[in-house]
Amino acid sequence: MTVSVLLLQVTREHHGKQLVCRAQHPTLPLDTLEDIFTLNVSYKPNVSLSLGRSLDPRTLREGNDVFFECTVDANPAPYKVKWLHEGVEILHNVTAGVLVNEVILALQKVNRQRAGNYQCEASNVEGDSTSNEVSINILYRPRCAVAPSLRGVALFELTNITCAVDADPPNVTFTWTFNNSVRRDQSEVVSGRRYTQDGKKSVLSYTPMSERDYGTLLCYAYNLVGRQTEPCSFTIISAGPPEQVTNCTVDNVTSHSAGITCQAGFDGGLPQRFLLQVWEVNSSQLVLNISSSTPVFNAKPLEPDHTYSATVVAMNSRGLSPPSRLMILTLKEAEMHKSLPSMVEPTPLVVVMGVGAGVLLVVGVLVLTVWCVKERTSHAHGSPTVTQVVLNDNNPDLLSVEAADESKGILGNGSVMVTSYHSKDHTPAVSTTIHSREHQQGGHQRLIL
Repeated sequence: MTVSVLLLQVTREHHGKQLVCRAQHPTLPLDTLEDIFTLNVSYKPNVSLSLGRSLDPRTLREGNDVFFECTVDANPAPYKVKWLHEGVEILHNVTAGVLVNEVILALQKVNRQRAGNYQCEASNVEGDSTSNEVSINILYRPRCAVAPSLRGVALFELTNITCAVDADPPNVTFTWTFNNSVRRDQSEVVSGRRYTQDGKKSVLSYTPMSERDYGTLLCYAYNLVGRQTEPCSFTIISAGPPEQVTNCTVDNVTSHSAGITCQAGFDGGLPQRFLLQVWEVNSSQLVLNISSSTPVFNAKPLEPDHTYSATVVAMNSRGLSPPSRLMILTLKEAEMHKSLPSMVEPTPLVVVMGVGAGVLLVVGVLVLTVWCVKERTSHAHGSPTVTQVVLNDNNPDLLSVEAADESKGILGNGSVMVTSYHSKDHTPAVSTTIHSREHQQGGHQRLIL
């Protein structure tokens, strides 16, 4: 029996290969035996991402369709393949033009937001693997990078207007046109000598020479992708003082301050500020002079119970608007105190109920106190000698005392519990503990209290 053992360190390249074991006797070369074993090697995915073969990454533009191919080598086959854009998973969305399967990612009518790095990731029981990054850049025509604006310019005044765009590729050229209500649809192309260019910016020097030179200036930029779809717009108007503020109101009036709020008008084509002036009516003295970027003021300090006149004007470099006038009447100090929250006075019914409850409480406490004292005294003296004292109607201070139990007697000095009764109807009068002093006369013991 001859045995041969092979120790093989397998890799993914060995998967599917055949291993042959063949035995041959040297003297009998024609008699051979062999066995074939096909290797089944498990390994985690090997993932590779590429842009569609027909696409040139240097010429991708907005509106093009773009697709990627994800190649996965794995054993066993992957149970999940997902796509990533800048590390965020891409989900299937037909409405947004995103089509996803395990092999292909298709993006329809791309825009510049689709630019960036893409990857695919595959998973099987052996592990997860992420592909190489494929970066794409989407070229797009210029777009305006400044908001439409309104410029106030006087006749024969020079103003510089800056047009800025965003574009890829960034190599752009500019043109300017002018239009107004007189020319209507016939735009005038501005001479290239009146504007300059620096990268993706162009500056136009403009001077209105007559009323016909007021209107709208439009700035267009071009690059390899095409002409700017929406131009940058600048409206030129005749500059002047701002309009009068409106809807002025006085609120939050106290004895020392008042709030004033107005609505701003047209600024005349120039930046504007607002001015509040307050005069004391009786003395015509200017007491406040406040400016603000908005027509909202807090007029203070003021004097209590005074009348003031106030004006609010808008102003720019061309002048002042007509004033808006208001009157302010500050509160008296007493009125301020009245306006403060006060405690609610109780109703008569509540007062009566409160007094009644108080009286009942006091009576209850007194009754309870008397009862407690009697109980404590009773326990302290055990079973005292009960002595009947009869009031003498002729002399109430002289008591007639008879012992309830003659066998015990009451002679001698000591303390006894005495209950006094009226001599006529023998109703109880008072019960108390007294100290007795012995004085015998006619069979009765006399005690003077």
